[in-house]
Amino acid sequence: MRARLAFAAALSLAGLASPALADKDPPPAPTLAIEEKNLVSGKYKIDPAQGYIFLRTDGRSNGAFVRIPDEQDLADYTAVFERSFAKAVKTYESQAAGYEKAVTFAQQRNLIVPLKPVKPERETFSVGDIGQRTLVNVGPMYAFSKNAATDEYSYLQLVKPGTYIYYGPVFVAANGVGSGVCFCMGSVRFEVKAGQITDLGDFLTVAPDQTAQVPSDMDPKLVSRLHGPGTPRYGLPASLAAYPSAKAEFHASGKLNNFYGLTVSRMQPVPGVLAYQRDVAIDVVSGERVVLGFPRPMPGAAAAPNSGGGQP
Repeated sequence: MRARLAFAAALSLAGLASPALADKDPPPAPTLAIEEKNLVSGKYKIDPAQGYIFLRTDGRSNGAFVRIPDEQDLADYTAVFERSFAKAVKTYESQAAGYEKAVTFAQQRNLIVPLKPVKPERETFSVGDIGQRTLVNVGPMYAFSKNAATDEYSYLQLVKPGTYIYYGPVFVAANGVGSGVCFCMGSVRFEVKAGQITDLGDFLTVAPDQTAQVPSDMDPKLVSRLHGPGTPRYGLPASLAAYPSAKAEFHASGKLNNFYGLTVSRMQPVPGVLAYQRDVAIDVVSGERVVLGFPRPMPGAAAAPNSGGGQP
């Protein structure tokens, strides 16, 4: 059996996006796990205004995908930043105004002198990485279908249309605490269009060459379990055959922030798609270096360029 797909659950097991982010955030982008029985019965209907991710795995699995922020995401992120920064400045001003009195009060009563409040600066103030706001989980619960004889599972996820990056074998609990290994140093991306099911097949399990770049000191028993690149299987089940669909077109993606302080790694090379030049991802199709997965803007600070093909 091929190695099971290990992904990230940045959402609750209910399959709905509900990250603990800044106060008064805009509503999260729609995301919902679809079960085949609900589609067949008419309880759920495919929404032509939204996109869908379909994938197959050996065994029950789960995965994290980060959508590259669009203009609305950037606008919402900036609004949250400005609101939170203004609140932090107001708090600082209130604390600073009464600081001397607080020090005097503490000294007179032999108490611990409070720390002097620090004025927040736009360049260093943070409301969290924007990628946390566009991260979507697929699985492990609410599989679209499963085959008990072959232990094959499939998943269908409603998502906002856009470009998605596979984030790696990560689990993020509902309280925002993450565990696992993020593919922050290199991965793959693909496009999800509105009104269309994007078929990932079992690409994320089969296509990477696990035998590439194996450390010389790796346990031989572990090395023997690795597989070389295989041919992914695609194709939707009969219950989805009537809906518009397209096979995912994968491209190399560069570095991402380690949102949850996890162990950092990268997706193994994929023939014809993803390679590496030292620590920089290479888009094999174009031959270009892909330094960043997407820009990580901070309102009030200079935004990093999306250096596809550029120099680090």
